[in-house]
Amino acid sequence: MCCWWPLGPTESTFGVLLVTRMPGSPGFDGDDLTRLSMFAENAALALHLAESQRHRELRVLAERDRVATDLHDHVMQQLFSIGLAMQITRGRPPSPSSDARTGDHIEQLQDVVRQLRRAIFDRRPGPTVRSRLRTSLMQVITMQTAGSPLRTSVQMSGALDGLPSALAEHASAVVREAVGNAVRHAKAAELTVTISVDDDLVVEVVDNGIGNADLAAGRGLRDLQRRADEVTGSFSVGNGHDGGTSLTWTAPLP
Repeated sequence: MCCWWPLGPTESTFGVLLVTRMPGSPGFDGDDLTRLSMFAENAALALHLAESQRHRELRVLAERDRVATDLHDHVMQQLFSIGLAMQITRGRPPSPSSDARTGDHIEQLQDVVRQLRRAIFDRRPGPTVRSRLRTSLMQVITMQTAGSPLRTSVQMSGALDGLPSALAEHASAVVREAVGNAVRHAKAAELTVTISVDDDLVVEVVDNGIGNADLAAGRGLRDLQRRADEVTGSFSVGNGHDGGTSLTWTAPLP
């Protein structure tokens, strides 16, 4: 003889509780069925709570990964750029202009603190479209190159401000990482940043520095490859035509 009970409601059953007795044993009486039914309900509740806890833990892990990525993409690069600019300012003779630049550095550090707070505490999703992406990208490039000896040329074309929010965030992160790498490692005199939107979003960053970029050398470049994979785009980095490094990142438009 056997009896069974579903573990959970019909639309989301976790399994089935099956209870059997040896042949020839007495059948289940009313008390047996009541106790077994209560046990099945409690088991279903325990399974439901365990499943909910697992989903909460997965959400927490995903959120931690998002925060870590935000901190790397939107904060660490800026801290390095501000530190580099402060070193350059410190090496100059005291003057009203150097005092003004020190004040700018302090304001930039305060902005980084605000970004840290947003990255850690703000859980709300962003808007579907990020407006004025051109302005945002220029600010990223300006902050990354502030105080460096690089002669920087920037060219933008196409409907940048119409990109979806997710793709706009990728564009900002790619520009920030690529320009930051050139400032830190290239030892270049000239830097050209080209960003265009046509059939694809294309970001190209070229410098005339020492070259020999290695895709596996740092987390930043691996992150650019990951971002390209996420949007079924492409990423390449290598030596430029006249020496230096040429980095190209593309993503198809939705």
